Amino acid sequence: MKTRLLVAGVLVGVTLLPLGLVSGWQYLTESRRTADERNAELHSLSQEAARDLGARADRILDNLRADVAMPGLPELLDKPASVDPLWANRVLTLVALREPLHATSVGLLDVNGRNLADTQAQRIGRPEADEVYVKEVLARRYPQLLGPLTPSWDDHPALFAAAPVKRDGTVLGLLRLRLEAGLLGQVLADSLSAHGDVHGIVFDAQGQLFAGTDSRLAGERHLPSGFHVENTPGPQEPQWAGRIWHGHVAPVPGTRWQVMVYEPKRQFDAPLQKLRGEWIGFITLLALLGMGAVWLIAAILSRPLARLSEVAEGIAAGDLSRRVSVRGTEEFRRLGQAFNAMNERLGQTVQSLSDELAQRRAAEAALRDSEARLQHANSDLERQVRERTADLATAKEAAEAASRAKSAFLANMSHEIRTPMNAVIGLTQLLHDDSQEPVQRERLKRVFDAAQHLMGLINDVLDLSRIEAGKLSLETVAFDLQALVDRMLGMVESAARDKGLQLHRSMEAGLPLRLLGDERRLGQVLLNFLGNAVKFTQRGEVGLAVSQVREDGPDRVWLRFEVWDSGIGLTAEQQVRVFDAFEQADVSTTRRFGGTGLGLTISRELCQLMGGQIGVASQPGQGSRFWILLPLQRLMPSGEASPAPGAVPAPAVAGLPRWHLPGKVLVVEDNAVNQEVIQALLARHGLQADLAGDGAIAVALAQQQAYPLVLMDMHMPLMDGLEATRRIRRLPLHQRTPIIAMTANVYEDDRQRCLDAGMDAHLAKPIDPQALERLLRQWLGDPAVA
Repeated sequence: MKTRLLVAGVLVGVTLLPLGLVSGWQYLTESRRTADERNAELHSLSQEAARDLGARADRILDNLRADVAMPGLPELLDKPASVDPLWANRVLTLVALREPLHATSVGLLDVNGRNLADTQAQRIGRPEADEVYVKEVLARRYPQLLGPLTPSWDDHPALFAAAPVKRDGTVLGLLRLRLEAGLLGQVLADSLSAHGDVHGIVFDAQGQLFAGTDSRLAGERHLPSGFHVENTPGPQEPQWAGRIWHGHVAPVPGTRWQVMVYEPKRQFDAPLQKLRGEWIGFITLLALLGMGAVWLIAAILSRPLARLSEVAEGIAAGDLSRRVSVRGTEEFRRLGQAFNAMNERLGQTVQSLSDELAQRRAAEAALRDSEARLQHANSDLERQVRERTADLATAKEAAEAASRAKSAFLANMSHEIRTPMNAVIGLTQLLHDDSQEPVQRERLKRVFDAAQHLMGLINDVLDLSRIEAGKLSLETVAFDLQALVDRMLGMVESAARDKGLQLHRSMEAGLPLRLLGDERRLGQVLLNFLGNAVKFTQRGEVGLAVSQVREDGPDRVWLRFEVWDSGIGLTAEQQVRVFDAFEQADVSTTRRFGGTGLGLTISRELCQLMGGQIGVASQPGQGSRFWILLPLQRLMPSGEASPAPGAVPAPAVAGLPRWHLPGKVLVVEDNAVNQEVIQALLARHGLQADLAGDGAIAVALAQQQAYPLVLMDMHMPLMDGLEATRRIRRLPLHQRTPIIAMTANVYEDDRQRCLDAGMDAHLAKPIDPQALERLLRQWLGDPAVA
């Protein structure tokens, strides 16, 4: 049977299949032709409907152009009081009679949109300046047909045709014609009246429905949900009301309208369905006749093969004595002889295979035993790997959670410590500056120095935390090398003078003074070296030397910064671990000089971030030399003269700068003590302040007046500083007002959040009076000197 089926299949493939493919190709060709004819018919109907609507719109606008040219209209607009109202009403009535079935009112409006005359008497004298048709016609200066629109003085949508009335090229007003929206539906119905089940709609690109011949869309102002129509011309198949529709979209010339002519998809496909039925009938008849003939031929060809198959099945069942009768055609006789010879050799081979099979089974049993032992070992190994991976994942999650908790804790602690420290440092400095008693000034200075020391410890802990978390980023700015060296020496000058130490500066001749790099972090490292040198030196000298080591191209130089002292020095063992966290020379050093041992650790990390090297050379009792080697970018000279190496900077102008502003500074701060501190610091510069205890109050004050400067805290009740800044920036009075963040949040991401919210700069708490003065100079300009 299978052989017969195979032969029948081959015959089908060479006879019936080509006939079926040819008839299928003819069916597809005819289907495409029929579908193209139906699409062409709908396309022609949509184009015809679009042309009818465009022609009707052109006729309305042509009539309106003729109407505005009537004598007397310019005089009526120029001198409305001198024109007979009865005459004006007759003129407008004549305009309305051009569209007797659809015109509902005609009005004459002056250039300001005021109704001077109207066929509806109640409209006379009323303003229409805000209506779309008035704005469009006065702006474009030529007649337009708009809508359907719903005017402010009527709840019913209507078409509006309007044309400007001109004299000598000057627009004096406009003539407005209001038409019923049903005009579009009537024109569309007339265009499609000869086609029974075909419907049409008029809509725009926003999906607003203006007219239609389908009663199910009566009263709809937008295309129904699910009635998705593409705005591009061409065939469409929207789904709506549980049915699929087929239609064509065409734009109406000269307007923003589009027309879609459509019919049920089933009606569109009816000719195709008929053609498909005819083709299926033909293919079925062809298949039945062909299969009968093929089956008969296959039976004749497959009989010898069936006999051969029967013998083969017996041999397969184990009866090797079966033989094939040698008869039939020459080919079948040769096949039978070969089959019998093969059967004999097969018997011989079976015996030898049986012996070999027994040996193989024994070997396979041994192999299965080995595989079982190996699989057991693999299972144990996989279990151990899974357990170890799970342990590592748990440990990793715990470490990451601990790191996040640590960062959050340090950020919160920094904010909570800096806020009261702002009050302590600020009030202490104000008391010191206002006091005239030497003893009291000295005690206040000690309090101020202790507070600054505490802030240094807090900053060290925060820097180390950011370095460990990989969140410390560098900034590249242009800076003056000599000014940086002078500033660093100036910051330790007072402490060195108190201990009787001499300060030295050595700068190699020919050094590039204008450089590009992270000035703040370089200064932090140098200040740590200088502070340690002054701290651990009881007598003698402390110095800072700068020299050039090498150049990498025309713009890159390697500079060596070295701080030396004549202090207590370090042993070789101490030099090995002096840059480790929380390490000092020994415990007695900590008790004697204080400190946490974080400064040099942070200096090492900063130096590595900047791509440099750090080291120390020292002998106990003979002082130390701490050095860093950094790559910096050389800047081309700008023409400004730099002070010569070794020169002493000029003294600052005596007295505090004072600004004379017409208004007050807005200070947004929820802490009462910090309010007092910043008020006092601003008063020293001649500035008065309005205080706001939270962001909401600040926004309310900013709405009432313009402020020359806003100092904004971040964390406040009701509304924080970031949201308050965003809202103030949206006010017309403060789109360019300088807003300075005045906050205890000092992380880089906190600074960036302030800038993203619209702030211009960042002032960290505790507030440094010098930093405050620099910001005032930057954002308020140069002041007068008190």
